[in-house]
Amino acid sequence: MSGVGAVAAALAVRLAVRLAVGLAWAAGSVGSAGCSGGGERVAECDALLATLEKARACGRLEPSQRSQVGHTVRSIKEALDRLEEVSPNRAPATVLEEARRTCARQDAEIRRLYEKDAPECLQ
Repeated sequence: MSGVGAVAAALAVRLAVRLAVGLAWAAGSVGSAGCSGGGERVAECDALLATLEKARACGRLEPSQRSQVGHTVRSIKEALDRLEEVSPNRAPATVLEEARRTCARQDAEIRRLYEKDAPECLQ
């Protein structure tokens, strides 16, 4: 499992950095946190987080990989929380669409890796 776990963990970290930077920029560029009116949820990113949480809980991951995936999950959650705090009508549509595409693409890639070598990790 260490090969798949290492690849998936590295993939997740790259995603977290790209997504966190993009979402932090989006949240910061459209106003301060805590705007009234609720926030924008990105379903594709929620699905990715669910996949990463399953992977992190998998006993086949080495402790260092589990830790890396856990850090990634926290980073993505923080970025999504900042985006959610922004009023939906002020979040740039292009940023939301890019987040959707990025999360969907990464979720599919991580699932593909795990389904091939460790499908039990996605249960």
